[in-house]
Amino acid sequence: MSDAATNMTFATALFLLRRAGVPVQDAALEGLAAAIDAATDPQSAHDAATRLAAALDSTSGPQGGLGRAFPGLTSHVVQGDRQDHVAALRRARFGSSLPMLAAIADRFNGGVGVRWALVLDVGEDVSLLDPNPWDDVAEDRHLPLGDFAVRWELAGSQLVTF
Repeated sequence: MSDAATNMTFATALFLLRRAGVPVQDAALEGLAAAIDAATDPQSAHDAATRLAAALDSTSGPQGGLGRAFPGLTSHVVQGDRQDHVAALRRARFGSSLPMLAAIADRFNGGVGVRWALVLDVGEDVSLLDPNPWDDVAEDRHLPLGDFAVRWELAGSQLVTF
């Protein structure tokens, strides 16, 4: 089942990558992302982002959600113990100025499940970007590195770097 919140996270990732100069390979998705840039007010930008999110499919993770826009996109599972995981996160963050996607265990719909999060920075705390910067709800989060690592490991230690 496709998840609206994850679709919006993928839409935000697509928008940020496009803004950073990564070409969107799907014409329909490119048009939807361009509509966000062309919006003349916050409500129009939010509506355009919602249309982009609706066009994405998070059922099969980033490959399904972003694979049309960026063919060849893959997520990888980081192997090893906690120290290996933290080292991989820091190495990935150091290797690119773009945010990365990480699957984390999160509470929603009255339970716990896997959500994809946009990771901006990894230090003593992990900074997660607002999955929907076009709405009125500020959702930037900062988690202690240990807490983030547990949630990431519970979700399978999946990571997508750009």
